[in-house]
Amino acid sequence: MKKTFLYVLLPLILCPLMVLPAFGRREKENIPVQDEKIIEQQSIEVRSTSEQNTEPQSTVVFASGRVRLVGTSLFPELVISGPDREWYIDRDEVYKLADLQQQQVTVEATETITELIWANGRSAGERRTLRDIVIIDVE
Repeated sequence: MKKTFLYVLLPLILCPLMVLPAFGRREKENIPVQDEKIIEQQSIEVRSTSEQNTEPQSTVVFASGRVRLVGTSLFPELVISGPDREWYIDRDEVYKLADLQQQQVTVEATETITELIWANGRSAGERRTLRDIVIIDVE
């Protein structure tokens, strides 16, 4: 009984102690410093939000495709997956298409295109959102 207790207790004590060195080591004193000329040559481009096109474009479109549920359990989203693009459904309009998941639908809606931008300023594509949805056909 005591040996079994030691076999169980010993790993529970030693495992957390083995992880402690992984938290880091002291910094080395001889760290190479970049040359000041190199630092001056590096340029940073900063865009203000007023320069970016913040107003999304809205047009009336016909969207056809399969209704799917995508995202995570915390942030689920309905999407109409067409042959060449995907349209996200506005959260206020989800109730219209929630019962039609995994079915082919054709809808008329107002499409809003929003450009997605990474933190470094590069374009990450477009997000097409549908609102004011009118269901035309369900297959």
